[in-house]
Amino acid sequence: MEKKYIFFDVDGTLMDIRNVMEDSTKDSLKKLREQGHEIFLATGRGYFNIPNFIRELGFSGMVLTDGAYVEYNKEVLAHQTMEKSQLDALADAIEAGRGHLMYFGKDGGCIAKRSVEVYQAWLEVLLSESPVWLELQGKVEVLESLHHITNQNIEKLMFLDYKGDLEKLKKDFGHYFTILPSNLADRSDTSTGEITRHDICKADGIERILKHIGAGKKDVIAFGDGLNDIEMLELANVGVAMGNGASQLKEIADVVTTSIGDDGIYNGLRQLGLV
Repeated sequence: MEKKYIFFDVDGTLMDIRNVMEDSTKDSLKKLREQGHEIFLATGRGYFNIPNFIRELGFSGMVLTDGAYVEYNKEVLAHQTMEKSQLDALADAIEAGRGHLMYFGKDGGCIAKRSVEVYQAWLEVLLSESPVWLELQGKVEVLESLHHITNQNIEKLMFLDYKGDLEKLKKDFGHYFTILPSNLADRSDTSTGEITRHDICKADGIERILKHIGAGKKDVIAFGDGLNDIEMLELANVGVAMGNGASQLKEIADVVTTSIGDDGIYNGLRQLGLV
């Protein structure tokens, strides 16, 4: 069998909302490596909040923060960040809509003082689902205002409790940002979501890795569940949507496997003859 390059989203794909990974998934990843295939992460998560147990599973490379940060065998291939002037304008608009923003870079994040209570409530919900989120503590700086950021290496934003017109926000800032509601599959709540640069996506990061190692798209397989996985599955020769995935993703996928809690990774790889 020809060597394959297999990219996996994390949340809702490799692990569930409790940050739990099925034993069948771990075993499948090990078997892929034993057969000579290379496995990769392709996630909206940043470098600083990839759980340690995932780092230890033998991934050859990572496409992080939806393509802003890319590395292969610990060599950084790309690190694309956001302009402060654009961030300041967006922060003003989010605050005008009584929303809250979190900025995330490679090594951590920052929030405004006015958002501390909202951030703590958000973190408490995450901790109730999994103690792995304790790794976030100490990595988020509190600023008097987001205009006061001194570290310019911001890769991604999260907005919470936004009460303004999301469609207008997307229209006003679509020249620079991609604004998506929560990437949890089929969630209709538009008050919470994530923001990336409009010219960056997971597919771009994958193409950087392919170019670096001299591989072609015909050998690429991608697994995902959310709206931010659409371009990745379209790029791959075989795009696999999780059974728990967004309906829009399933429509463009080549294969729809079972849900994450029903051995979705194993069943998808078995259907492709890889395990």
